[in-house]
Amino acid sequence: MGQSLEAFGQWKAIVCLLLSCEEAPLHTRTKFFVKFLDVIILQLKQGFGTKSNSREQGTFPFLDDSWFSEDNFLQLLFQDFFSMIREAQPVDGELLYQAKRLKHVLEVNLGWCFGKGGDKHEQNDEFAPVVVTQEELMHVEQDTII
Repeated sequence: MGQSLEAFGQWKAIVCLLLSCEEAPLHTRTKFFVKFLDVIILQLKQGFGTKSNSREQGTFPFLDDSWFSEDNFLQLLFQDFFSMIREAQPVDGELLYQAKRLKHVLEVNLGWCFGKGGDKHEQNDEFAPVVVTQEELMHVEQDTII
């Protein structure tokens, strides 16, 4: 999307920081986040480089295939951000409008799906904690004693 890997790293760090905020968008810095989401929409549209609403091969000259993968860092961040907005009550009308606008842009242009179910990346996360029942733990302890 950009010409400098260092600049992209800084952009990524800023976006990660802002999208992981939980209190500021809803309470203390709502207007800032409204403008931030608007800027993200404009940057993404610039990256798409087209007014087409399809993602056929060659439609987006500035985006590579990593943007369409299931585990894109932005998709995971936006999933959490949209989930936070959806669960919060009440939500500023402008913030809600910009979040819906951004969600629409991502779903239409990149084919990302932000369903109302649980977080997609939590369901398939290989690094998620494993829950072991007391019965399984007792079974493992008996096997190690024998």
